[in-house]
Amino acid sequence: MDDQPKTPPQRLGIYVLQRAIGRGGMGSVFLAVDPTLRRHVALKVLAPELAADPDYVARFRREATSLARIRHPNLVHIYAVGEDGNRHFIAMEYLKGHTVAEILRQRGALPLPVAARILGQVLAALEKVHAAGIVHRDLKPANIMIDEDQRAILMDFGLAKPR
Repeated sequence: MDDQPKTPPQRLGIYVLQRAIGRGGMGSVFLAVDPTLRRHVALKVLAPELAADPDYVARFRREATSLARIRHPNLVHIYAVGEDGNRHFIAMEYLKGHTVAEILRQRGALPLPVAARILGQVLAALEKVHAAGIVHRDLKPANIMIDEDQRAILMDFGLAKPR
């Protein structure tokens, strides 16, 4: 039997952090559990050095609020935006899959029909975003996830701006 005391799980708001799953220009992304709804979420956490700057905090919140009002099957869904002490976070849909950047690194160029299907889905998402008056401004393979159902999902609206 293990006599070592167990470290309590780290929490951010209501969310229980499990592990880091990504890092970007504005912070880190963690796999977390929403204990209320009993589901996994991706928790994007603003870097501490940026949390001290009101402009970055406003931009971070704008990312969440801009995207949260748009529903489309090829856009990551936002569940909540919050703050715990001086830690700012966005809770969003946890997607199982790989980014297009990872797929290209592993397999090389995509067959034309696959690339066309992905591009069509991304363009459909962008059409919805643009209709809502938002410009993504960071469209790249690392910001497109291919989920378990082979659905292309546009993510990371950290540089988005209103048109």
